[in-house]
Amino acid sequence: MNFTPVLSPIITSFSPSSGYIGQKVGITGSNFNTLTNVSFNNTNAVYTLVSGTGITATPQSGSTTGLIKVTTSGGTAYSATNYTVTLPPPTITSFTPGSGSAGTTVTITGTNLTGSASVRFRYITSSFVRI
Repeated sequence: MNFTPVLSPIITSFSPSSGYIGQKVGITGSNFNTLTNVSFNNTNAVYTLVSGTGITATPQSGSTTGLIKVTTSGGTAYSATNYTVTLPPPTITSFTPGSGSAGTTVTITGTNLTGSASVRFRYITSSFVRI
């Protein structure tokens, strides 16, 4: 009778080191062949086994800054450092009016604007109010 041991996974690196929900993360290591789960700070991710040494994983809603966990039939590995969850980039869907002189109030509509730190028109930084 032959016995083939199933080795515990090892995470050696991941990239990028930070990103937003839905952004893919490459995880490199070893012994991933029997992959059963990947999570970001204990929130399950959508993942693809690329090879025995590579995984692509996507943090899902609810993921927060913390360690990446890879689980295989051989055990569990944790990243040595945290993956940092950041805000997604802002997207402008519309603005009104389409033109105006200096001092004209402009309403900007979009998604992920809450964390915006500045508003610029061409190269000029403008004051702004979040509504």
